[in-house]
Amino acid sequence: MDALINLILVTIALIGATVFIYREVRAGVVSFLTGLHVFLNVCIALGTLLKVIFEALAQLYAELFETVDHILRPKKKPVASRSLTVQLPPRKAELLLRFIMKPRDQEVMLGDMQEIFLHMLHEYGPKTARRWYIWQTTRSVWAVVAARIAKWGVLTALGETIRRIISS
Repeated sequence: MDALINLILVTIALIGATVFIYREVRAGVVSFLTGLHVFLNVCIALGTLLKVIFEALAQLYAELFETVDHILRPKKKPVASRSLTVQLPPRKAELLLRFIMKPRDQEVMLGDMQEIFLHMLHEYGPKTARRWYIWQTTRSVWAVVAARIAKWGVLTALGETIRRIISS
C-alpha cells in the first residue's frame, strides 16, 4: 500500500512539473521545442506510472475480491451421487436448439453448452445449471429468429424495390 501512495505522489509531482514547464514556455524562459521535449518525456513517465498504479490497484482488487468471495460464499462441494438424468441438459431445450440451428453448427454449439452445463452442475448444482441452460437456449433462439427476420426483411424490401422498378 505504501508503494501505491508513493506512486500517486510521484504522479502528482510529474503533473506539477508539467504545469511548471508550461508556464516557463509561456513566459519565454525556455524555447518551445525544449519545453515540448520535456513535456513529452513527462507524459511518457506519467503513462508508465499510471500503468503501474492501475496494475497495483487491479492486483489489490483481485486479492480483496478473492478473500471476500471465499469468506462470504464458500464453494459447494460436488455431490458424488447424482443420478444420470440430472447430469443431462434439459431435453426440450436441446431439441429446440437442434431444430432451430443449422446442422453444421449444431454439434459445436451443443457440445460447448453441454460442457459448460456439466461444469455449472458440479459448481452450483442442478437447479442453477438447468436454469442457465434454458436461459442460453432462449437467448440463442432469439438471436437466430432475429437474424432470420432481419434477413427476410431485407429480402422483402429488395423484392418490393425490384417489383416497383419492373412495374414502372
